[in-house]
Amino acid sequence: MVAEARGRRDGRFVEKLGTYLPKQKDAAKQLELDVARAEYWMSVGAQPTDTSNSLIKRARKEQAASAEA
Repeated sequence: MVAEARGRRDGRFVEKLGTYLPKQKDAAKQLELDVARAEYWMSVGAQPTDTSNSLIKRARKEQAASAEA
């Protein structure tokens, strides 16, 4: 999710980039993230949290692995 820094934590968000379901047994459905949109938001100044940053890195690795296969 992309949210305004000044907004409430549980407030409105600007754009939904994906979902993370840690209890999902199917690894392919556990993390669904639009990496291109995440990279766009970071290019215009968005600052991901540490957790978001690790999920973005994980999604990049998964995309690279699926592209090789």
